Amino acid sequence: MMKRKYDFINDYFEFNKDVFIYGAGIYARYALNICKMFKANVLGFITTSYEKDELYGLPVYEVKIINENYKSINLIPGFKGCSVENLCVFEIDIYYLDIILNIDTVNDILYHKAILNIRESFNYFPVYSEAKSWKNTLIIRLDAIGDLVCTTPLIREIKENIKNGNNDVLIQAKNADVVVTNPYIDHLFVMHEKEIYSSPLTEPDILFQLITEAKEFVMSNQIKEHLDAVILPMKLLEGRNATMSLIIAVAYHPDNILAWTDENECGLWVREITKSIVNHIHIIDEPMHESQYHLEMLRREGININNKKDDIFIYKPKFTNKFILKKYINHRKIAVGIVGSDENRNWKVNRYNELFELYKDCDAIFIVLGGDDAQESAEQIIHNNNVVNLVKKTTLKETIELLNICDIYVGSNTGLMHIAAALGKPCVTLYSVMKDVSPWNGNSPHRYGVKNVPHIDLLPDQGLDDCEGYCHKNYSHCINQISVTEVSKAINCLLNIDNLHKRNNINEVNI
Repeated sequence: MMKRKYDFINDYFEFNKDVFIYGAGIYARYALNICKMFKANVLGFITTSYEKDELYGLPVYEVKIINENYKSINLIPGFKGCSVENLCVFEIDIYYLDIILNIDTVNDILYHKAILNIRESFNYFPVYSEAKSWKNTLIIRLDAIGDLVCTTPLIREIKENIKNGNNDVLIQAKNADVVVTNPYIDHLFVMHEKEIYSSPLTEPDILFQLITEAKEFVMSNQIKEHLDAVILPMKLLEGRNATMSLIIAVAYHPDNILAWTDENECGLWVREITKSIVNHIHIIDEPMHESQYHLEMLRREGININNKKDDIFIYKPKFTNKFILKKYINHRKIAVGIVGSDENRNWKVNRYNELFELYKDCDAIFIVLGGDDAQESAEQIIHNNNVVNLVKKTTLKETIELLNICDIYVGSNTGLMHIAAALGKPCVTLYSVMKDVSPWNGNSPHRYGVKNVPHIDLLPDQGLDDCEGYCHKNYSHCINQISVTEVSKAINCLLNIDNLHKRNNINEVNI
């Protein structure tokens, strides 16, 4: 890694001897020393304002002087962590210099350069048009199942408002069964996991690999109609496969790219970095549910929002009782999502076993669901007559069918929970975030929890050890403060939810 970075910088200075350093503090001195090591010719330092004309024996220039005398420069950021390992060197148009001066980390500089490289690689310059004139759109959602379920209201509202156009959707291949029967999708495109990269744009070779994969994918999956817009229903440059999603969007050369971010410091640099290729960036400064961010983007574009319900269209063949024995037909069925996408979202298996024991003499069965990531946990589940362990034994299609015949869902905040909620199933969800977690947090019930159906959210009162707001560990930790008794009370409440729901007309139940 060190040698590759060293060689990259050495090659750069072979062809770009004359450079400027931005900054006039101790980090600028570090950058100067590195430049000397590579025998680069430093022409001076650039600052927004500086009381002296000279620093370390070299001239100091204000930005306006550079703007008046140069069209482009070779710029090195001289701040926050300058070393051979993370030094950033590149040519930049003066037009973008003001943006650079508002960014104060080397990593952000790298992102900015990466965005410019993406634009240049595809020769892409967006042409702004109003949403009401769009006819052909592509929605890209390359992350997890739960994220895709949260996107279904957006898919519906786009199609409802653009009735004579094409509403295409690009997702991960393994998630296809979630939306393959969705009547609001005209063409469904899929990317296989090996083609998707989640790595940040901090290395030139990673960026090149991402761009190459995007070009190959677009050539193999040409959309016949010209795209008026590509919609990225996720916080800009945040989340799984966010970078690849943006590159794919640019690769299709749409007239418009639509996305959102927030107003905080991170949102500021993302907005500035990407505005040359994302020409519809909506700044949303109020924390919302993930699906509401998408609808809010459309509302600001002048699109009429008819309803806010999540839509999931499942296969509905005759259920064959392939997994549920006939003797369970009259039992209450409780779906269990035993693991989350992160280890710290997993309630310990011995807690689930205690829970199952409590109901062994009742007319309720627990149907335990999950994929490869749940295998280890599944092996520890007790063999009770009221437990049907189907981990790694069902396809996604079959899992959806099973969730559809269950009475409630119990388990981690994961894709199974989102599918169950979209199917109208009451949910008991166990969280690894605390009750005082920020509503902006991606793991909070406010951002990614259940809505529109009766539900009980169980969260620890406070973190253990050094965890604050949310669990920082990479193993099952804070979530285990939730007791078996709490989960049992929540289940009992929701199993009788019909009468309670009618009486109180509520979606969230407090216990």
